[in-house]
Amino acid sequence: MNATKIKSALADISAEQDQTIKSLKMASLCSALWAEQGVELVVVGGSAIEILTEGAYASGDLDMCHANHATLPVR
Repeated sequence: MNATKIKSALADISAEQDQTIKSLKMASLCSALWAEQGVELVVVGGSAIEILTEGAYASGDLDMCHANHATLPVR
């Protein structure tokens, strides 16, 4: 994903008013970027509950972990 697409996605995320949709869009962007490096991410914890309850529960953050055995870089 090039810088232009990332900036466009971040602008779309920033403009989103619904916090649950905003989290979904951020998770999608993060997943796409990490997938380019061979890392599969999955939403977990309170973030997953927020998505499953369609915002009835709000965690206020985005929890993700890797679902495959790819090596994560230190930075």
